[in-house]
Amino acid sequence: MLFLFLSLSILFRFSLAGSFDSKEFKDFQWQIEIDRNPAGFPTGKALEKINLNDDQEIGLKIIGKLPKETDQGYLFITSKSGQRFACSLPEKPAPKAPISYDSLNPRYVAEIVSAAFYVKGCLEKGTGWWSYEFCRGKQITQFHSTPQKPGYVEYSLGIATGTFRMPEFTHSTQDQ
Repeated sequence: MLFLFLSLSILFRFSLAGSFDSKEFKDFQWQIEIDRNPAGFPTGKALEKINLNDDQEIGLKIIGKLPKETDQGYLFITSKSGQRFACSLPEKPAPKAPISYDSLNPRYVAEIVSAAFYVKGCLEKGTGWWSYEFCRGKQITQFHSTPQKPGYVEYSLGIATGTFRMPEFTHSTQDQ
């Protein structure tokens, strides 16, 4: 009787070793990336030209690419069924250096903006979905698309009378 119990116990454990854990699959919180080439296969070699003589070479390449337990860039976890995973986070790009507004000459910027009014009569600024047009002495308009295309939307935001005088410029500081 004891032999039967032990046999069934061992058989039951072996049957669970390869089972699918649906809860673990449902609760995943990672993103899987699948490469175009099967793991370890040479990228320059056509898959149909690979033969049984290449299996040892491919196996060594796969084992050589596996991360070691001492690699700092990986976190090693084990699933409930004993499967080991090497997890890593992508490198975070370095933050871009902030633009130094101290190097901009305000009078030079004002001259460029004024020249745009003389050449075109209006200024346009695109900010993603919406674009804005400021015409001195006329209106300020917010629009999407171009007038000839379907889906063109335009809103009048007011009238620019042209009586506004530009203030005297001072250099910007970090606080402003």
